[in-house]
Amino acid sequence: MIVLVKGGHLQGPESPDALVDAVGHLGDGLQLFELTAARVSSTNTHGTGCSLSSAVTTLQAQLSHWTVALTVAKAWLQDSIRHADQLEVGSGNGPIHHFHHLWDAASEGQR
Repeated sequence: MIVLVKGGHLQGPESPDALVDAVGHLGDGLQLFELTAARVSSTNTHGTGCSLSSAVTTLQAQLSHWTVALTVAKAWLQDSIRHADQLEVGSGNGPIHHFHHLWDAASEGQR
């Protein structure tokens, strides 16, 4: 069993996440893979945990490699948080912008 441990709610300038597996199925016999990135400052972070875990699972099925899946998913999540201000949804902590890359591509096509 592989577990995704999220560090998004921790304080500090970085946001660490980790994959943990006692058996070593992460690839190359790894039991722990930690990935840290600069924290993106935003109040629009609703759904980050569910979105990250879904992205990692989907990418792992496509790529067959857990650590690569987390690396790609975390980069996508950071961009989704950066672009969240493009959405105008409700009040309070807003959602991340899951489809920012499609909106950006559509906008470029209209120019």
